Amino acid sequence: MNNFSSTDEFNLWKESIPFKISNLKIRLKGIVNFEKPLIEVIGELSNWILDNYQDIESMKSDSEVFDELICYIGELYREKIDGKWSIELDESDVYYGRAIVCNTPPYSCPSSIITTLIHRKKPNFIIESINKQMKRFGKV
Repeated sequence: MNNFSSTDEFNLWKESIPFKISNLKIRLKGIVNFEKPLIEVIGELSNWILDNYQDIESMKSDSEVFDELICYIGELYREKIDGKWSIELDESDVYYGRAIVCNTPPYSCPSSIITTLIHRKKPNFIIESINKQMKRFGKV
């Protein structure tokens, strides 16, 4: 899981997002068709996550895949709400050290979205969450 202690560390990670998304697409080739409409891609991706990670700890222990998923899901949010990647380095913040996507509060935390999907075992959770954020920011 990405837990950053500095803006420099976060910025280096952020520069690698396209590479990590490319790796995810290669990893899931034949499993998730990234050429389909977005709602179908998210459905396939959510099902793959739920089929392969029975609990949050198993997802977190597969740190490379988790990081790639954080990048992919975060980019979806960023694009859909005209947001930007950010990080909170205030230790009292709930998202301390974690990559977040923001336009204005509330923020979206891709790692939390993925772990919530696994916890709730609700395949439509990610698309519902994206739609809620889009509605919140008037992007629907």
